Amino acid sequence: MEQSYVFADDATGALEAGALLAEAGVKALVRLRPYDAAHDDRLTSVILLATRHESAERASEMVRAAAAGVAGAAIYWKTDSTLRGPIGACFEALLEALPGRAVVYAPAYPALGRTCRNGVLRVYGVEVAESEFGRDALNPVRTSSVVETVAGPGGYAVSRAADARELTELLRRGAAGVIVCDAETEEEAEALMEVCAAERRRLVAAGPAGGVRYWARRLPGAGSGISAGWPEVGKWLAVCGSRHAVSRAQAKAARRLGLDLIAEGDADRLAAVAAESTARGMMIFGGDTALAVWRALGIETLEPLGEALPGVAVSRAGGRVFVTKAGGFGEADLAERVLERWKR
Repeated sequence: MEQSYVFADDATGALEAGALLAEAGVKALVRLRPYDAAHDDRLTSVILLATRHESAERASEMVRAAAAGVAGAAIYWKTDSTLRGPIGACFEALLEALPGRAVVYAPAYPALGRTCRNGVLRVYGVEVAESEFGRDALNPVRTSSVVETVAGPGGYAVSRAADARELTELLRRGAAGVIVCDAETEEEAEALMEVCAAERRRLVAAGPAGGVRYWARRLPGAGSGISAGWPEVGKWLAVCGSRHAVSRAQAKAARRLGLDLIAEGDADRLAAVAAESTARGMMIFGGDTALAVWRALGIETLEPLGEALPGVAVSRAGGRVFVTKAGGFGEADLAERVLERWKR
């Protein structure tokens, strides 16, 4: 049977990708630690490859090691939706590790306000480098040009496709290197991933987690749906390590709903306090914080259950349920909407 892998550059993105696989009916596990992918006993796995805060050199090493032994598999490479991290270095390492494959990069995530036109990424209409992500404390975005972002020092070819039709034509002509694709609507993003899914053995699909929803449709087991209902949760804990103002507002709103809230200190301190909690449900704001919590709890794999809201993943492990999201999106009443979703 065909094996498939999603590699994710951060923890919340890994869980979001897993949730979208579950929504598509694909059973997968999210793995938080390196392991031998070539001997994976799951047809589909999501593997955290935390390159977001690494140097280009270190990220390249990680990608080459991860790609070893999976040359024949279907691969989706999950990147940050706002171009943070050493994306170009990762793509160059992929091209070296998987000769004969192109990387098709569709950076748009319209459902979360990320759009791409003429190779420029915008967040809710603002060029990403001019948005608050350009002032990110750890990975400030220096350019809104996707082509400039992905250009690696090795000088591999970078081409652009305005839509799925142009992508199809480029692939037909044997385009190599990285193909950067535009999309401003979910329908356009879906069409791009349909092309990638059909050609998944001869290319690597790349983009934010949202693209997994469409890419997964042709994987083994897809279309069977997910089981109804989520585990009952009596007590909830909110954990916010994200510095983003959006997540801070969401965390405060969660506390007003009556949820216990931990929000002071670095990720490791937050995780240590959270690990002592008796809460069976945790809402975690920020990928680094989520990873620290799971490490504090000794969790290495999680089972994705689906999405509570777009970009908000639900998973379980170690007798607990986790609701996770990245920092910079969503409305202030997110926690209330998640709890309402739980009642359905």
